[in-house]
Amino acid sequence: MELPRRLIQLYTFAGDVMLDPFVGSGTTALATLETGRHFVGYEIEESYIEIARRRIQKTHERISGGSSDISPGTRDP
Repeated sequence: MELPRRLIQLYTFAGDVMLDPFVGSGTTALATLETGRHFVGYEIEESYIEIARRRIQKTHERISGGSSDISPGTRDP
C-alpha cells in the first residue's frame, strides 16, 4: 500500500476526493483514507465488494473512531 499512499500524497491535497472506478480489494481506498482524503469508488464484482467493504470499514473505524458511510449501488441507470 506504500506506492498508492505516496502517489496520493504527491498529487492531491488533504480533504480532496479521490475516485477509483475499479475498487477491487480496496487498496487505493485505504491509502486515500489514511492520507486524509475522501473516497468514492465503484466495483461490480460481488466477490470484491465484500472484501473491500470490510477493509474500508475497519480502516475508517480505526482512523475516525466511527462507522463509515458505504452506500451500495446498482448497475441500473
